[in-house]
Amino acid sequence: MIFQRVFHIAVLASLAISSFQLAMAQTPNDIIFQTRVQTDTLNWLIDKTRVIMGNAQIEDMLTGETTIDTNPTFKLEEMTDDPNAIKLRDVFAETFKRDLKNAVVRLRIPKVFYQISSLIVNPKGLNVVDPTLDLKVQAQIKGLTTRLSDGIQADVMIPNAKTGELESFLTGYVDPVTLKVSEDIEPMSFDVEFEAVRDAGFKFNLKSYDVSGLPAYVERNKGRLPILASVTEKPVSVNEIRINPVIVRLNKLSRTVNFDAFKPMIQKSMDKMVGAILSMIGDSLRNTLGPKILKSVFSHETRSDMMVANEHIYTRYATARFSQPMKDQLLLGIQGDLCTSKNYKAFADKCAEHETPYEPVREITEENKKNGLDQITQALASNKADLVISLTEEYINRLLKTTIDAELWDDRLEEDGLWLGEKGVFAVFDKQTQQPEMFIDLYYGGDGTGGIQKLFINGRKPIRFPLRLSTSIAFPLVNGVPHMVIKTEKLLSDRNEIINGIPEYGMESRLVRLFRKKIAKMIIKMASKLEGQVAVDMDFPILKGVGLERTTYEATPYGRLNWYFKL
Repeated sequence: MIFQRVFHIAVLASLAISSFQLAMAQTPNDIIFQTRVQTDTLNWLIDKTRVIMGNAQIEDMLTGETTIDTNPTFKLEEMTDDPNAIKLRDVFAETFKRDLKNAVVRLRIPKVFYQISSLIVNPKGLNVVDPTLDLKVQAQIKGLTTRLSDGIQADVMIPNAKTGELESFLTGYVDPVTLKVSEDIEPMSFDVEFEAVRDAGFKFNLKSYDVSGLPAYVERNKGRLPILASVTEKPVSVNEIRINPVIVRLNKLSRTVNFDAFKPMIQKSMDKMVGAILSMIGDSLRNTLGPKILKSVFSHETRSDMMVANEHIYTRYATARFSQPMKDQLLLGIQGDLCTSKNYKAFADKCAEHETPYEPVREITEENKKNGLDQITQALASNKADLVISLTEEYINRLLKTTIDAELWDDRLEEDGLWLGEKGVFAVFDKQTQQPEMFIDLYYGGDGTGGIQKLFINGRKPIRFPLRLSTSIAFPLVNGVPHMVIKTEKLLSDRNEIINGIPEYGMESRLVRLFRKKIAKMIIKMASKLEGQVAVDMDFPILKGVGLERTTYEATPYGRLNWYFKL
């Protein structure tokens, strides 16, 4: 469902936005996603975003792979002062006529895979002019796995005596290795500024960053940051180190120098090597790897919509606009398309163009649209909720219409000799209540019994009447998967309403004139069977683990249905 993208923007974006209250009233927002911009709320959203992305089998951008196009170097003498190093220097002097004193080790790291366990953000400032969001955050990473997927190539470089340029004299390889930063040590902190631009899609642009503290972080914690062989997940040993033999030609003679004998020295000095490599990684995080990861995360373009198709209904949600109703609140306006599964199979994501047009049941005034938005803002400001998801009456009614078009009502009604009239089924949100009203336009063709039905009510002479029922809406879990269930509760129509119809919504009543009161009484008794029936049951596997079942909801007097999340 869309909330994958909604949360994604709200999450890594830390949520933010522009000013536009008047424009909002003129643009339909089927769904409003509004939250307080606070650290605890944003980090809850980050967590739930990653849950949703996992449900959708989508990488959440905190996991990925990047390349390193620079080659960090450090002095060979920083690696070890082991006595065997003297022998290595002697071999080098004899073979290459070079002194290792000024040698450096150049590391080549072709690919880096990274996976962040937890990202904690603290917003430092934002400025939004829809469709652009500019955000500054302090970010903390807890738990980081960095895997050098193609291993490391290490070249021993010695300055050329004439040019002074570094030349490679010896190449070694380390098989794929992994650096794991556990969640129980201090998080890595850095500042980031980026922008998210909403158009046909979302584009994240990294504007600035400060990761200057990362080398010091690595130095403080290097004793707790082991480098492991990726295959065995054990500390790197001689087994993961390979050094090419070198063939030295003198006149017509040649000599092969094998450096495997020096691997034990390397292993013995592994602690110092690891320290040196970690220090190098700290610098790389600051100078190469860090920016690469940040740019990989934020210099990214993705769709601003999301599509979900289940057995009966297809839904597509697209983020329409940003807003900032209050200094510490974010609003995302979302538009929703609905199609039957039949049309989706025929026309894919263009199916909405082939649905029959929907005519709103009633007009919501501009004043009430504004009042509905103000009510959401006040709910957050008064701490009634940390996050509100609000749906318009029109969107709910389009959803009900789509369930009708998908023939989900037919079997249940036909059991009682009923079928839907031209007005179908719709809800009206015109009061503050947890049991909003649903209206059903019905035809009745009789059930074949005697009496009045046999004389006046049958398939050729059906009667028509409206019913008004209270409803409930819940998100129960079925085998761990959240469902949205709209259920009828209590019949609210009395005899007069059934006889006279409901003119304000164009709902007619056509009963046999001489027997209207008797038929109305029969309808009330028959309609009691509709109480407690499931009107809509939609599964949302993508929202598994989000906690929708713990939300509260209420209809408002302003044509909206609000769900309230309290963390």
